[in-house]
Amino acid sequence: MLNATQYLYKSNLSLINESAPAGFLRQKIQFEANRLEDGCLHRQPSPKNNDRLSGYEVIWIKSGSGSFWVDMEKYDIRDNMLYLLRPGQRHSFKPNEGMQGYRVWFSDEFLYMSGSQTTQFLSENQLVKSLNLPILEISQEIQDDIEEIVRAMIREYSTNFQFKSDILKGLLRILMIYFSRKFEFHENSASKCADSELFEDFKLLIRKNILIKKTVSEYARDLAVTPCYLSEAVKKASGFTASYHIQQGIIHEAKRRAICLGESMKEIAYYLGFNDIAHFSKFFKNQAGINFSDFKKTIA
Repeated sequence: MLNATQYLYKSNLSLINESAPAGFLRQKIQFEANRLEDGCLHRQPSPKNNDRLSGYEVIWIKSGSGSFWVDMEKYDIRDNMLYLLRPGQRHSFKPNEGMQGYRVWFSDEFLYMSGSQTTQFLSENQLVKSLNLPILEISQEIQDDIEEIVRAMIREYSTNFQFKSDILKGLLRILMIYFSRKFEFHENSASKCADSELFEDFKLLIRKNILIKKTVSEYARDLAVTPCYLSEAVKKASGFTASYHIQQGIIHEAKRRAICLGESMKEIAYYLGFNDIAHFSKFFKNQAGINFSDFKKTIA
Protein backbone atom coordinates (compact mmCIF):
# COMPACT_ATOMS: atom_id res chain seq x y z
CA MET A 1 0.00 0.00 0.00
CA LEU A 2 1.37 3.38 -1.01
CA ASN A 3 1.87 6.06 1.62
CA ALA A 4 0.83 9.66 0.98
CA THR A 5 4.15 10.65 -0.56
CA GLN A 6 4.35 7.66 -2.90
CA TYR A 7 0.74 8.14 -4.00
CA LEU A 8 1.23 11.80 -4.84
CA TYR A 9 4.52 11.27 -6.59
CA LYS A 10 3.59 8.17 -8.60
CA SER A 11 0.09 9.34 -9.53
CA ASN A 12 1.51 12.56 -10.91
CA LEU A 13 4.24 10.70 -12.79
CA SER A 14 1.53 8.78 -14.61
CA LEU A 15 0.54 12.09 -16.19
CA ILE A 16 4.08 12.98 -17.21
CA ASN A 17 5.72 9.68 -18.10
CA GLU A 18 7.40 11.29 -21.06
CA SER A 19 10.21 13.78 -20.74
CA ALA A 20 9.78 17.24 -22.14
CA PRO A 21 9.96 17.44 -25.94
CA ALA A 22 13.14 18.55 -27.68
CA GLY A 23 13.65 22.26 -27.41
CA PHE A 24 11.51 22.49 -24.30
CA LEU A 25 12.73 25.41 -22.16
CA ARG A 26 13.14 24.58 -18.49
CA GLN A 27 10.83 26.92 -16.61
CA LYS A 28 12.41 28.83 -13.77
CA ILE A 29 10.68 27.64 -10.60
CA GLN A 30 11.05 29.58 -7.35
CA PHE A 31 12.02 26.44 -5.50
CA GLU A 32 15.28 24.61 -4.75
CA ALA A 33 16.13 21.31 -3.06
CA ASN A 34 19.70 20.19 -2.36
CA ARG A 35 21.82 17.88 -0.26
CA LEU A 36 24.09 19.61 2.26
CA GLU A 37 26.92 17.36 1.08
CA ASP A 38 26.88 19.35 -2.17
CA GLY A 39 28.06 22.45 -0.32
CA CYS A 40 24.87 24.54 -0.63
CA LEU A 41 25.26 26.00 2.88
CA HIS A 42 28.58 27.57 1.94
CA ARG A 43 26.79 29.75 -0.61
CA GLN A 44 24.60 31.51 1.96
CA PRO A 45 24.82 35.31 2.50
CA SER A 46 27.02 36.72 5.23
CA PRO A 47 25.50 38.77 8.09
CA LYS A 48 28.23 41.35 7.49
CA ASN A 49 26.34 42.69 4.48
CA ASN A 50 22.73 43.64 3.89
CA ASP A 51 21.73 40.42 2.09
CA ARG A 52 18.51 38.94 3.41
CA LEU A 53 16.69 35.73 2.63
CA SER A 54 14.38 36.21 -0.34
CA GLY A 55 12.22 33.22 0.61
CA TYR A 56 11.66 30.47 3.14
CA GLU A 57 14.42 27.98 3.88
CA VAL A 58 14.16 24.59 5.58
CA ILE A 59 17.50 23.13 6.68
CA TRP A 60 17.62 19.62 8.11
CA ILE A 61 20.91 18.61 9.76
CA LYS A 62 20.98 14.80 9.78
CA SER A 63 24.50 14.68 11.19
CA GLY A 64 27.21 17.24 11.74
CA SER A 65 28.25 20.12 13.92
CA GLY A 66 29.09 23.80 13.73
CA SER A 67 27.26 27.06 14.33
CA PHE A 68 25.34 29.74 12.51
CA TRP A 69 23.96 33.23 13.00
CA VAL A 70 20.34 34.17 12.40
CA ASP A 71 19.50 37.87 12.84
CA MET A 72 22.47 38.41 15.13
CA GLU A 73 21.65 35.38 17.29
CA LYS A 74 24.09 32.46 17.43
CA TYR A 75 22.85 28.84 17.33
CA ASP A 76 24.70 25.54 17.64
CA ILE A 77 24.20 22.94 14.90
CA ARG A 78 23.15 19.52 16.21
CA ASP A 79 22.21 16.14 14.75
CA ASN A 80 18.63 15.53 13.57
CA MET A 81 17.57 19.16 13.98
CA LEU A 82 15.46 21.00 11.42
CA TYR A 83 15.62 24.80 11.18
CA LEU A 84 12.96 27.05 9.60
CA LEU A 85 14.11 30.42 8.26
CA ARG A 86 11.79 33.16 6.99
CA PRO A 87 12.04 35.87 4.32
CA GLY A 88 14.00 38.94 5.41
CA GLN A 89 16.25 37.15 7.89
CA ARG A 90 20.03 37.41 7.71
CA HIS A 91 21.94 34.22 8.30
CA SER A 92 25.42 32.78 7.96
CA PHE A 93 26.35 29.11 8.43
CA LYS A 94 29.70 27.83 9.68
CA PRO A 95 29.40 24.04 9.34
CA ASN A 96 32.24 21.69 10.17
CA GLU A 97 33.42 19.12 7.65
CA GLY A 98 31.34 16.03 6.99
CA MET A 99 27.90 17.55 7.51
CA GLN A 100 24.98 15.60 6.04
CA GLY A 101 21.40 16.67 5.50
CA TYR A 102 19.10 18.63 3.21
CA ARG A 103 18.14 22.18 2.27
CA VAL A 104 14.81 23.25 0.74
CA TRP A 105 14.23 26.84 -0.39
CA PHE A 106 11.02 28.34 -1.82
CA SER A 107 9.68 31.83 -2.46
CA ASP A 108 6.72 33.44 -0.75
CA GLU A 109 4.77 33.20 -4.02
CA PHE A 110 5.52 29.48 -4.36
CA LEU A 111 4.35 28.93 -0.79
CA TYR A 112 0.96 30.56 -1.38
CA MET A 113 0.46 28.74 -4.68
CA SER A 114 0.94 25.44 -2.82
CA GLY A 115 -2.39 25.72 -0.98
CA SER A 116 -3.83 26.72 2.37
CA GLN A 117 -2.40 23.72 4.27
CA THR A 118 1.07 24.92 3.34
CA THR A 119 0.61 28.56 4.28
CA GLN A 120 -1.19 27.93 7.57
CA PHE A 121 1.83 26.40 9.27
CA LEU A 122 4.35 29.12 8.35
CA SER A 123 2.13 32.23 8.35
CA GLU A 124 -0.59 31.45 10.91
CA ASN A 125 0.94 29.18 13.56
CA GLN A 126 1.44 31.56 16.49
CA LEU A 127 4.32 29.61 18.03
CA VAL A 128 6.23 29.51 14.74
CA LYS A 129 5.65 33.25 14.23
CA SER A 130 6.84 34.12 17.74
CA LEU A 131 10.23 32.37 17.43
CA ASN A 132 13.29 33.95 15.84
CA LEU A 133 14.32 30.49 14.60
CA PRO A 134 11.75 27.67 14.89
CA ILE A 135 13.62 24.41 15.49
CA LEU A 136 12.19 20.91 15.20
CA GLU A 137 13.86 17.78 16.52
CA ILE A 138 13.23 15.05 13.94
CA SER A 139 12.20 11.91 15.80
CA GLN A 140 13.11 8.47 14.48
CA GLU A 141 9.46 7.63 13.83
CA ILE A 142 9.02 10.34 11.17
CA GLN A 143 12.61 10.61 9.93
CA ASP A 144 12.17 8.10 7.10
CA ASP A 145 8.93 9.74 5.91
CA ILE A 146 10.43 13.23 5.81
CA GLU A 147 13.57 12.00 4.09
CA GLU A 148 11.46 10.30 1.43
CA ILE A 149 9.59 13.55 0.78
CA VAL A 150 12.77 15.62 0.52
CA ARG A 151 14.49 13.09 -1.75
CA ALA A 152 11.43 13.15 -4.01
CA MET A 153 11.77 16.95 -4.10
CA ILE A 154 15.42 16.72 -5.12
CA ARG A 155 14.64 14.20 -7.86
CA GLU A 156 11.79 16.27 -9.25
CA TYR A 157 13.75 19.53 -9.01
CA SER A 158 16.47 18.04 -11.21
CA THR A 159 14.07 16.97 -14.00
CA ASN A 160 12.66 18.72 -17.07
CA PHE A 161 9.28 16.96 -16.86
CA GLN A 162 6.02 18.76 -17.48
CA PHE A 163 3.92 19.60 -14.39
CA LYS A 164 7.13 19.75 -12.39
CA SER A 165 5.92 22.77 -10.43
CA ASP A 166 2.65 21.02 -9.52
CA ILE A 167 4.46 18.00 -8.07
CA LEU A 168 6.85 20.18 -6.07
CA LYS A 169 3.92 22.13 -4.64
CA GLY A 170 2.23 18.87 -3.63
CA LEU A 171 5.39 17.57 -1.96
CA LEU A 172 5.85 20.88 -0.13
CA ARG A 173 2.25 20.70 1.07
CA ILE A 174 2.83 17.21 2.52
CA LEU A 175 6.06 18.36 4.20
CA MET A 176 4.31 21.31 5.87
CA ILE A 177 1.50 19.03 7.10
CA TYR A 178 4.13 16.83 8.81
CA PHE A 179 5.61 19.92 10.45
CA SER A 180 2.20 21.20 11.60
CA ARG A 181 1.53 17.87 13.32
CA LYS A 182 4.84 18.18 15.14
CA PHE A 183 3.86 21.64 16.37
CA GLU A 184 0.22 20.80 17.07
CA PHE A 185 0.58 20.14 20.79
CA HIS A 186 2.73 23.24 21.35
CA GLU A 187 0.26 25.32 19.34
CA ASN A 188 -2.59 24.30 21.64
CA SER A 189 -0.50 25.15 24.67
CA ALA A 190 0.47 28.53 23.25
CA SER A 191 -3.15 29.38 22.46
CA LYS A 192 -3.91 29.34 26.19
CA CYS A 193 -1.64 32.33 26.66
CA ALA A 194 -2.93 35.89 26.67
CA ASP A 195 -3.52 37.63 23.39
CA SER A 196 -0.66 36.44 21.18
CA GLU A 197 -1.52 39.05 18.57
CA LEU A 198 -0.78 41.76 21.15
CA PHE A 199 2.63 40.19 21.71
CA GLU A 200 3.28 40.15 17.95
CA ASP A 201 2.27 43.83 17.66
CA PHE A 202 4.49 44.66 20.63
CA LYS A 203 7.54 43.03 19.00
CA LEU A 204 6.85 44.83 15.74
CA LEU A 205 6.73 48.20 17.53
CA ILE A 206 10.02 47.43 19.29
CA ARG A 207 11.73 46.80 15.95
CA LYS A 208 10.39 50.06 14.55
CA ASN A 209 10.87 52.34 17.58
CA ILE A 210 13.70 50.96 19.72
CA LEU A 211 15.82 54.08 19.19
CA ILE A 212 13.22 56.47 20.59
CA LYS A 213 11.05 54.34 22.91
CA LYS A 214 12.60 52.28 25.69
CA THR A 215 9.88 51.93 28.35
CA VAL A 216 6.90 49.61 28.74
CA SER A 217 4.53 52.54 29.30
CA GLU A 218 5.41 54.06 25.90
CA TYR A 219 4.59 50.83 24.06
CA ALA A 220 1.46 50.26 26.14
CA ARG A 221 0.20 53.69 25.12
CA ASP A 222 0.80 52.91 21.44
CA LEU A 223 -1.10 49.61 21.82
CA ALA A 224 -3.98 51.23 23.74
CA VAL A 225 -3.57 49.03 26.82
CA THR A 226 -2.28 49.64 30.33
CA PRO A 227 1.38 48.88 31.13
CA CYS A 228 0.23 46.22 33.61
CA TYR A 229 -1.94 44.45 31.02
CA LEU A 230 0.84 44.54 28.41
CA SER A 231 3.37 43.14 30.89
CA GLU A 232 1.05 40.28 31.88
CA ALA A 233 0.15 39.44 28.27
CA VAL A 234 3.78 39.41 27.13
CA LYS A 235 4.86 37.31 30.11
CA LYS A 236 2.17 34.69 29.42
CA ALA A 237 2.82 34.61 25.66
CA SER A 238 6.61 34.43 25.76
CA GLY A 239 7.73 33.57 29.27
CA PHE A 240 9.68 36.84 29.49
CA THR A 241 8.74 40.31 30.71
CA ALA A 242 7.98 43.22 28.40
CA SER A 243 11.07 45.01 29.76
CA TYR A 244 13.21 42.02 28.79
CA HIS A 245 12.02 42.21 25.18
CA ILE A 246 12.75 45.95 25.04
CA GLN A 247 16.24 45.38 26.41
CA GLN A 248 16.82 42.58 23.89
CA GLY A 249 15.68 44.95 21.15
CA ILE A 250 18.44 47.35 22.16
CA ILE A 251 20.98 44.51 22.21
CA HIS A 252 19.78 43.29 18.81
CA GLU A 253 20.34 46.73 17.30
CA ALA A 254 23.77 46.97 18.94
CA LYS A 255 24.78 43.59 17.49
CA ARG A 256 23.41 44.52 14.09
CA ARG A 257 25.54 47.67 13.91
CA ALA A 258 28.62 45.83 15.16
CA ILE A 259 28.21 43.06 12.56
CA CYS A 260 26.85 44.94 9.55
CA LEU A 261 28.58 48.30 9.97
CA GLY A 262 31.65 47.36 12.01
CA GLU A 263 31.03 50.18 14.46
CA SER A 264 32.95 50.55 17.71
CA MET A 265 31.37 50.30 21.17
CA LYS A 266 31.60 54.08 21.54
CA GLU A 267 29.79 54.71 18.25
CA ILE A 268 27.05 52.21 19.06
CA ALA A 269 26.57 53.50 22.60
CA TYR A 270 26.02 57.09 21.44
CA TYR A 271 23.76 55.95 18.60
CA LEU A 272 21.55 54.07 21.05
CA GLY A 273 21.33 57.04 23.42
CA PHE A 274 23.88 56.02 26.06
CA ASN A 275 25.86 59.03 27.24
CA ASP A 276 28.13 56.91 29.42
CA ILE A 277 30.13 54.25 27.56
CA ALA A 278 30.80 52.38 30.82
CA HIS A 279 27.05 52.17 31.42
CA PHE A 280 26.51 50.75 27.94
CA SER A 281 29.34 48.24 28.42
CA LYS A 282 27.76 46.99 31.64
CA PHE A 283 24.29 46.90 30.03
CA PHE A 284 25.59 44.89 27.07
CA LYS A 285 27.36 42.35 29.31
CA ASN A 286 24.28 41.88 31.53
CA GLN A 287 21.81 41.48 28.67
CA ALA A 288 23.92 39.64 26.08
CA GLY A 289 25.81 37.43 28.53
CA ILE A 290 29.13 38.41 26.94
CA ASN A 291 31.17 41.60 26.99
CA PHE A 292 31.32 43.70 23.84
CA SER A 293 34.97 43.04 22.98
CA ASP A 294 34.48 39.26 23.23
CA PHE A 295 31.36 39.51 21.06
CA LYS A 296 33.35 41.35 18.38
CA LYS A 297 35.88 38.51 18.38
CA THR A 298 33.17 35.94 17.65
CA ILE A 299 32.23 37.76 14.43
CA ALA A 300 35.73 38.58 13.27
